[in-house]
This record gives sequence, structure tokens and C-alpha cells, in this order.
Amino acid sequence: MTASSGRALKARRVTKSAKAERMTEAAKDGAQQQDAPKPNNIIPLSEPVKFGEETIKQLEYRKPTGRDIVECGHPLKFDFASDPPQITLDERKMAAMMSVLYRQPPSVISQLSPNDWTTAAWALAGFFTPDLMKL
Repeated sequence: MTASSGRALKARRVTKSAKAERMTEAAKDGAQQQDAPKPNNIIPLSEPVKFGEETIKQLEYRKPTGRDIVECGHPLKFDFASDPPQITLDERKMAAMMSVLYRQPPSVISQLSPNDWTTAAWALAGFFTPDLMKL
């Protein structure tokens, strides 16, 4: 191996190392962006709620996990025997789920106006419906 080919090989290694480093940084940035709140997971409240000195004007939710279902219960009830099939909320389980996913104490969830409660509940409902195409 000549000195010039040795330098070229070393330059390629440095370039590959720098490229790998940039890719790692890009992956980290991408992961941070995925964790960042998205506008569609924020529910503005038509009637703000007081919690201590704080006035809550919007609710921001995170995606549920299987563990959330185990701990809170499944918040939807399905009746596939009716025509058309019916989906209804189990209000107590949904209230518990809302408290967990919106990261608010139950007292805040119980203070929501009926319209805000229903809007916030149905915003989460899509996470708990089966993907019938996979069945």
C-alpha cells in the first residue's frame, strides 16, 4: 500500500465515521421531533378549568399503551349484533383514561363542561377501535 492510498483509505474512514455520526444525530433529532407535541393532539377547551391557581385552557394527550388499557379498562363498548354496529363510551373507564392520557388529575377531568368532556373523550376513541382490515 502506498502512502497516498493509505491517506485515501483513512480519509474514507473519517468520511464514513462523520456520515455515521450525522445519521445518528439525525435519528436523535427525528426521535425528539416524534416526541414533540403535534397540533392535532391538543384539544382547546371552550370553557377553561381552574386547578389551584392554574387555568387550563387546553388538553394535550399522548398515545395510549396496552398498559393504559390494563390499568384503566377498555373505554369503549362494542355491540356488533346491532345493525349497524354500535360503539359507545364507558364513561368511568374513559374518564380514568382521559386523566392518564391528558396527564391531568381526575378533578380536572370532572370539571370539564359536557361539550369539552365529550370532545376530549371522542378525540381518544379512535385509539381503542379495532382495525377490522386486520381481522
